[in-house]
Amino acid sequence: MNPGTMAEAMPAKVSLSCRHRLEGEDQRHQRGLGDSEPSYPWHAVYNASGQRRADWLLPGGVFVEAAGMVGEAGYDGRLADKRALAAANGIELTIITPRELADLAVIFAGFLCQGPPTG
Repeated sequence: MNPGTMAEAMPAKVSLSCRHRLEGEDQRHQRGLGDSEPSYPWHAVYNASGQRRADWLLPGGVFVEAAGMVGEAGYDGRLADKRALAAANGIELTIITPRELADLAVIFAGFLCQGPPTG
Protein backbone atom coordinates (compact mmCIF):
# COMPACT_ATOMS: atom_id res chain seq x y z
CA MET A 1 0.00 0.00 0.00
CA ASN A 2 1.04 3.58 -0.54
CA PRO A 3 1.86 6.08 2.23
CA GLY A 4 -1.28 7.89 3.30
CA THR A 5 -3.50 4.85 2.82
CA MET A 6 -6.35 4.82 5.32
CA ALA A 7 -7.06 1.46 6.95
CA GLU A 8 -9.39 0.35 9.73
CA ALA A 9 -7.66 -0.73 12.91
CA MET A 10 -9.03 -2.16 16.14
CA PRO A 11 -11.58 -1.12 17.38
CA ALA A 12 -12.99 0.76 14.39
CA LYS A 13 -10.18 3.32 14.53
CA VAL A 14 -8.95 4.85 11.31
CA SER A 15 -5.21 4.74 10.77
CA LEU A 16 -3.47 6.65 8.00
CA SER A 17 -1.13 3.88 6.90
CA CYS A 18 -1.26 0.14 6.54
CA ARG A 19 1.94 -0.21 8.58
CA HIS A 20 0.25 1.57 11.51
CA ARG A 21 -2.84 -0.61 11.10
CA LEU A 22 -1.12 -3.94 10.72
CA GLU A 23 1.84 -3.59 13.03
CA GLY A 24 1.27 -0.69 15.34
CA GLU A 25 -2.34 0.33 15.91
CA ASP A 26 -3.61 -3.16 16.64
CA GLN A 27 -0.75 -3.90 19.06
CA ARG A 28 -1.20 -0.49 20.70
CA HIS A 29 -4.90 -1.16 21.24
CA GLN A 30 -4.43 -4.73 22.47
CA ARG A 31 -1.86 -3.55 25.00
CA GLY A 32 -3.94 -0.56 26.16
CA LEU A 33 -1.39 2.03 25.04
CA GLY A 34 -2.62 5.61 24.70
CA ASP A 35 -4.68 7.52 22.16
CA SER A 36 -4.24 7.94 18.41
CA GLU A 37 -3.06 10.98 16.48
CA PRO A 38 -2.56 13.78 19.03
CA SER A 39 -1.86 17.27 17.67
CA TYR A 40 1.50 18.92 18.20
CA PRO A 41 1.36 22.49 19.51
CA TRP A 42 1.61 25.38 17.07
CA HIS A 43 5.15 26.65 16.41
CA ALA A 44 6.18 29.43 14.02
CA VAL A 45 8.97 27.36 12.42
CA TYR A 46 8.11 23.68 12.94
CA ASN A 47 4.29 23.73 12.90
CA ALA A 48 3.10 27.01 11.40
CA SER A 49 -0.01 25.35 9.97
CA GLY A 50 -0.84 23.82 13.35
CA GLN A 51 -1.68 20.55 11.60
CA ARG A 52 1.23 18.27 12.57
CA ARG A 53 0.18 15.17 14.45
CA ALA A 54 1.95 12.33 16.20
CA ASP A 55 0.82 8.74 15.75
CA TRP A 56 0.06 7.97 19.41
CA LEU A 57 -0.13 9.76 22.74
CA LEU A 58 0.90 7.73 25.77
CA PRO A 59 0.04 8.41 29.40
CA GLY A 60 2.12 11.25 30.78
CA GLY A 61 2.02 13.16 27.49
CA VAL A 62 4.61 11.05 25.62
CA PHE A 63 4.21 11.45 21.84
CA VAL A 64 5.05 8.46 19.62
CA GLU A 65 5.95 8.53 15.93
CA ALA A 66 5.78 5.28 13.96
CA ALA A 67 8.47 6.19 11.46
CA GLY A 68 7.63 3.82 8.62
CA MET A 69 9.33 5.65 5.76
CA VAL A 70 12.75 6.44 7.24
CA GLY A 71 15.28 7.02 4.50
CA GLU A 72 13.00 9.03 2.22
CA ALA A 73 14.24 12.63 2.07
CA GLY A 74 10.91 14.42 2.45
CA TYR A 75 9.82 12.11 5.25
CA ASP A 76 13.13 12.37 7.09
CA GLY A 77 12.87 16.16 6.94
CA ARG A 78 9.36 16.11 8.45
CA LEU A 79 10.55 13.71 11.15
CA ALA A 80 13.48 16.04 11.97
CA ASP A 81 11.00 18.94 12.23
CA LYS A 82 8.85 16.89 14.63
CA ARG A 83 11.93 16.14 16.76
CA ALA A 84 12.76 19.86 16.89
CA LEU A 85 9.11 20.74 17.57
CA ALA A 86 8.93 18.29 20.46
CA ALA A 87 12.21 19.60 21.90
CA ALA A 88 11.06 23.23 21.57
CA ASN A 89 7.88 22.42 23.50
CA GLY A 90 9.32 20.09 26.15
CA ILE A 91 7.43 17.10 24.73
CA GLU A 92 8.91 13.65 25.27
CA LEU A 93 9.02 11.96 21.85
CA THR A 94 9.58 8.28 21.11
CA ILE A 95 10.25 7.32 17.49
CA ILE A 96 9.59 3.72 16.45
CA THR A 97 11.17 2.43 13.24
CA PRO A 98 9.96 -0.67 11.35
CA ARG A 99 12.87 -2.70 12.81
CA GLU A 100 11.63 -1.93 16.32
CA LEU A 101 7.99 -2.96 15.88
CA ALA A 102 8.69 -6.45 17.21
CA ASP A 103 10.09 -4.84 20.39
CA LEU A 104 7.04 -2.75 21.36
CA ALA A 105 6.67 -4.62 24.65
CA VAL A 106 10.20 -3.59 25.64
CA ILE A 107 9.96 -0.02 24.30
CA PHE A 108 6.63 0.61 26.04
CA ALA A 109 7.25 -1.49 29.15
CA GLY A 110 6.50 1.41 31.47
CA PHE A 111 3.13 2.04 29.82
CA LEU A 112 1.75 -1.47 29.38
CA CYS A 113 -1.49 -2.47 31.10
CA GLN A 114 -1.36 -5.48 33.36
CA GLY A 115 -4.57 -6.82 31.85
CA PRO A 116 -6.94 -5.99 29.00
CA PRO A 117 -8.04 -2.34 28.75
CA THR A 118 -11.23 -1.54 30.60
CA GLY A 119 -14.09 0.52 29.20
